[in-house]
Amino acid sequence: AGAAASKLVSLKDLKKFRKSVNDKVENNKEDMSSVFIQLRSLNEAFDTLSQVLVEEVDSARAEISKTKVDLSDQVTLLAKGLQTLTPEVLNLRPAVENFAPIAESANSALSAVQKLRQWTESGFRRLNEAMTVQQQALTIVDTHLSSIQDTLQCLQQVKAELKSLRKETADCRAE
Repeated sequence: AGAAASKLVSLKDLKKFRKSVNDKVENNKEDMSSVFIQLRSLNEAFDTLSQVLVEEVDSARAEISKTKVDLSDQVTLLAKGLQTLTPEVLNLRPAVENFAPIAESANSALSAVQKLRQWTESGFRRLNEAMTVQQQALTIVDTHLSSIQDTLQCLQQVKAELKSLRKETADCRAE
């Protein structure tokens, strides 16, 4: 009977053990909540950055389309001007003078294309930055998940120990 009494776990130890398990479960709940909040805010940030990039690309497309129409009109005017030229040298000089405004317009179109290139590069830089932030967040989430898995393993060990203690208690009662 003395040996059986020494194997029994005190009620006080069981209460401490139960409190410890409950504390670990609460900590895991808080960790998971934090991870979900971080994921939600990362998704919102990525959505916002994606929307900004789409808007910039749409703006660039509109600018290209406008430039293309302007260039097409200018090319049409140039073609008409060339058709009206006569082979005479005297008539060639006025045609060249008529070409100057078209060349200025072409330079303006080239400037617009260069702006478009700059906007696109800026958009890609922003997208790369967003992807870097997302990768960092995923690393943090992986770290939290690893911590949660460690805690779950710890809880499984505690569960196994609790089963063992229950069995020992049942064995002691049987004796």
